[in-house]
Amino acid sequence: MKLSVMPSNNDLNYYLSRDYAETARIVAGMTSIIDVNEDKLLVMQNQNWFQRMWFTVSGKNKATIQEMEQNRDKLAAYTVQVFAKFIEEKRISDAIISNITIRLNEIYSSHLQLQEIMYEFVNKLNEKIDSVNTYQNLITDIQNNKYDPKKNFVSLLEILSLLDKRTTSDNKDLIRIKETMETNGFVFAQTVSIGAFTEQILALPEESIGQVYLFAQNHTKFKFIQFACCLIEKYHFEPKSHRKIIKDNVVKISLRNCGLTGNEDCNVDEFYDDIQSDAIDKFAMCREFSTPEYTSEQDSAVDDNRKAEQPFDSSEVSEKTNTDIAIVYDKNTKQCAEFLLGLIGEVVKEGEGKMSAVLYPEKIFAKLPPENKSVNQKIIYIGNFPESEMLSKNILKWQFDQFGFRYGWLGYKSVILFDEKKISEAAFGDMKEYAKNKFKKYVDILNSVEDGGFWNSLTTKEKIGVGVGGTVAAAVLALLVFASDSDTDDMII
Repeated sequence: MKLSVMPSNNDLNYYLSRDYAETARIVAGMTSIIDVNEDKLLVMQNQNWFQRMWFTVSGKNKATIQEMEQNRDKLAAYTVQVFAKFIEEKRISDAIISNITIRLNEIYSSHLQLQEIMYEFVNKLNEKIDSVNTYQNLITDIQNNKYDPKKNFVSLLEILSLLDKRTTSDNKDLIRIKETMETNGFVFAQTVSIGAFTEQILALPEESIGQVYLFAQNHTKFKFIQFACCLIEKYHFEPKSHRKIIKDNVVKISLRNCGLTGNEDCNVDEFYDDIQSDAIDKFAMCREFSTPEYTSEQDSAVDDNRKAEQPFDSSEVSEKTNTDIAIVYDKNTKQCAEFLLGLIGEVVKEGEGKMSAVLYPEKIFAKLPPENKSVNQKIIYIGNFPESEMLSKNILKWQFDQFGFRYGWLGYKSVILFDEKKISEAAFGDMKEYAKNKFKKYVDILNSVEDGGFWNSLTTKEKIGVGVGGTVAAAVLALLVFASDSDTDDMII
């Protein structure tokens, strides 16, 4: 696949005429939309740089999420060339380059269809960051009180965003950075409320917004970081004259979107150590990639995948690929995986003879060679681990949050995530009632099966109800610690 979209000279001249703070914001914004997320589109669609990019890519002034999904490869090609120009013209700092590298490595690994476009550029970035060394400058800046200890969380984010691959691989350097911070007034043994954290993020200086936002995108598995991303997107990407007006509403929406109440707090030391450890892990994953498995001849297969809003329509998929459903689990979700395997077995027994499933521990599945993973293979990830986290970042729609777990899909891959704090006996009862009402029609169909032809008689939507919704609901119920004490005979499956 050749780079079919080139930024126009007018576009490049516009980008290169921006100051360094705005350039960092453009980089962070462009990076955020490669994943094609509806929330990101709503935030970024009014940015001048996005309107320029989208017009070049599509010839249109306005974008929809479906159009962005269809043009993901063109968006990536455009973005890669703009970033390359920024680096060539030395318009972005080493810290920005390091954080771009982490983000693009994750995107490269999780989006097969983008690998041919991004392969050369990502490998060059991985080679470049091996020579980046910001350690001594960072120590000097801390000693010179560049970072305000009173704004502890924002200062921590700014400092952590400056870590490079060399520094994160040397524990002595990391220890000295933290000791220098303590010497210069940083107090790690304290707890900060989410209210205080919010005020610090909303007060970010203009020159820090792009760098902090780009860094935060790499660590959104942490609640406070996810919340920071939401605040930055909805507040700092709005015109300055709007911000005071929208401030209260932005905070409420961001809290709700991140599943927070506004009463949370966070220990500074734990926060720092968590993010530092995650940065170490992510830099370690930045490595030279071999020639991508994906080629332009596979475009049609990917187009089929893009259209697959319904991931487990086995009458449509298994006849073409004859691949099993891979159920990938970790040590905490093995019971759920085994239960789900049994449920799929029951569906097969009742009429879907071509559908089967195989269990994989996540570490074993991650080591499978690419040739063992079909583009159209159906995969259910259960739990939090690297492959499921990468997919989770790109999922637009999630279901069942109210019952203590989340279910979402992208193409033929899906994720089930659990929130132990939200799983309760009340949630268990609510789920049973919801399942009975939501899937009653499908339960009746299953119960009335007399031959093996029922599956093919269902519409795609009905197959989703039986094969996805019902299966997931029952699988989750199996995990509840009190399920053994409840009457499970009347479950919907």
